[in-house]
Amino acid sequence: MRPERRIFDNKSECYKLFWFQAIMFGVKEGRTEFVYDELIDEMIADAWYMVTEYHLNLGPNDTLEKAVNRVSEISGMLPAEKKEKVLEYLNGCDDREVRDYKKKLTHDVPYRRHELEAEALY
Repeated sequence: MRPERRIFDNKSECYKLFWFQAIMFGVKEGRTEFVYDELIDEMIADAWYMVTEYHLNLGPNDTLEKAVNRVSEISGMLPAEKKEKVLEYLNGCDDREVRDYKKKLTHDVPYRRHELEAEALY
């Protein structure tokens, strides 16, 4: 079975769903190429309201939730902030913790994880 067919086998952490949503949003806009950092920013912006307003738990140790909470802590933005403003903030954010969370998310996203597994096979 091809690895991408198993992306959603384990949904204990929601970042995979936000990853897929970010890609689908880009495809809907006609994009065929993506940059990890832009996708991660989309994920954070998409999770923003539900994490900051409703304190939704995205998983037992979800890095996406931690990233959203850190950005909320340092930005002063309100839970009802527009997605565009969250994306604008993330684009200029140079906070070490946020960068670390984004790096971990980049490493953990399904495509990257399967890419690493494929490399390990050869």
